Amino acid sequence: MFVARAFTRLLREYQRISLTITMWWRRRRFILSCRLQGVELIMGRGVQFFHPVRVIGSGGKITLEDGVSFAFNGGAHWLGPIGLEIRSRGSELLIGRGTVVMRAVRIICFKKISIGSECAFGDGCLILDSNAHDWSPGNFNKPDAGKPIVLGNRVHLGPDATILKGVTIGNDATVSNRSVVLANLPGRCVAMGNPARIVHHYPPESQEARSEPEAV
Repeated sequence: MFVARAFTRLLREYQRISLTITMWWRRRRFILSCRLQGVELIMGRGVQFFHPVRVIGSGGKITLEDGVSFAFNGGAHWLGPIGLEIRSRGSELLIGRGTVVMRAVRIICFKKISIGSECAFGDGCLILDSNAHDWSPGNFNKPDAGKPIVLGNRVHLGPDATILKGVTIGNDATVSNRSVVLANLPGRCVAMGNPARIVHHYPPESQEARSEPEAV
């Protein structure tokens, strides 16, 4: 029994040290990738790299506020890396304080993508602020201008959700898994489908707070 407990403690310590080293290496690799590709990086305190993050850059700027977390410790490590693609020198990507970005998420920024605080993106989400090409007949070789994307605070995207160019989503909104958002969504709603449609509205915050029982 003593030997088993000692072995378990040793194993946990090994896992802790291994995770610390791995996260340090992922962080350093991310910083180096930004430098090599000319991407300006502003990174706050406590940014966690529980999963690999790959950067494709052509200049531009990435801002990661305090407490951003790339995945968490545990779960589906076999899924692909998180991809941040900064496609032009004028591109700006902002990820707000405390936001969690899960595995295999791709954020492709041609113009500007602003993500609020305490958001959560499930595995495999895609956020894309341009069609890349002009898809009208005969114009495929022309670039698409793109339109900025703005996500408010505490926006939750289910696994494999897609947010396309020009979309603004209000605070406390939830998008169901595999939904495709083509148009703006207000705050405090639930949307699902392709294209995404609102299926539920939460009551206004003040009304919800009044309806809660008072603490005794």
